[in-house]
Amino acid sequence: MRINLLGPLQAYGDDHRVEMAPAAQKVRQTLAMLVLNAGRVVPFEHLMDELWNDNPPASAHTALQTYVYQLRKRFSLGNPRSGGAVRAAGPLLGTVDGGYQLSLPADHVDVFRCEPLLARARAEFRDEDFARARDTAAAALQLWRDDALVDVRKGPTLNAEAVRLKELRTSAHHLRIESDLHLGRHHEVLGDLTSMAGREPTDERAQGNLMTALYRMDRRAEALQVYRRARERIATELGLEPSPQLQALHTAVLTSDEALLRPGGRLTAVTAATRAPCHLPAPRERLTGRAGQLARLTAVFAGRAREDRPLVIVGGAPARGRASCACTPRIR
Repeated sequence: MRINLLGPLQAYGDDHRVEMAPAAQKVRQTLAMLVLNAGRVVPFEHLMDELWNDNPPASAHTALQTYVYQLRKRFSLGNPRSGGAVRAAGPLLGTVDGGYQLSLPADHVDVFRCEPLLARARAEFRDEDFARARDTAAAALQLWRDDALVDVRKGPTLNAEAVRLKELRTSAHHLRIESDLHLGRHHEVLGDLTSMAGREPTDERAQGNLMTALYRMDRRAEALQVYRRARERIATELGLEPSPQLQALHTAVLTSDEALLRPGGRLTAVTAATRAPCHLPAPRERLTGRAGQLARLTAVFAGRAREDRPLVIVGGAPARGRASCACTPRIR
């Protein structure tokens, strides 16, 4: 049994050439929920919430059992608690602890093959092995055929998973493109970057990468235009100014920062723009020019204990400032 979720749902049985994806939407939803949680118990309540959006009919439990029975029959999935003969090897769909559990090897699901590839690409990028990071990210992207779960009806859980997987795909795209930029392949990635920046006008990472590629191709005016468009969309749609990183990149383009021309070059402007602000109060200033008066005050307050507490009144013209006030303290 092999399942592909990174695009239209594909399901294969023992003969991997024969498509066996169920047609009924609720059966497809049930299959997707079980596959994405392979190896873990999915409680009945979670499945029913996904299928009926917190409003299950009275027959929901019976209907769910029917969907699971159809999956077992279609893919020859044994149930360890059924008491019948179970295959010694192969995936199982068991009833466990108030829910269902699908036992399926991770490499039989495209999602679980993609995630380790992307994790490896990130590690290679951090190690500055950009050629390998680029190839590994590209291998992860090859598993995608369209948006994840594109033809599966989604309840709350699958919808959240689809959003997560979309972010995963976008991250892989960025990683591949940034690896190419570090390798000096700005000409090769310009088409992909232009498309990505057009699809995601408020994605600052895409806009910044497009600006960098254009600048390295001696298209400085176009790079600045990308920033102006991004700033307008971010302000209109999000009510924000661009991040300090994108503003620093804009400044670097304006000032023709040579670091931008070098693959992997780091902008000094970014460090300055993202420096943590300091909101501590200014150092306390000492009163100057009133040493005699201060000595009298100190002597009064530091003297021996008295029954009547000393009262000190400092007088002088208003708004003169404590450092220049020509006043004489009166001590009672």
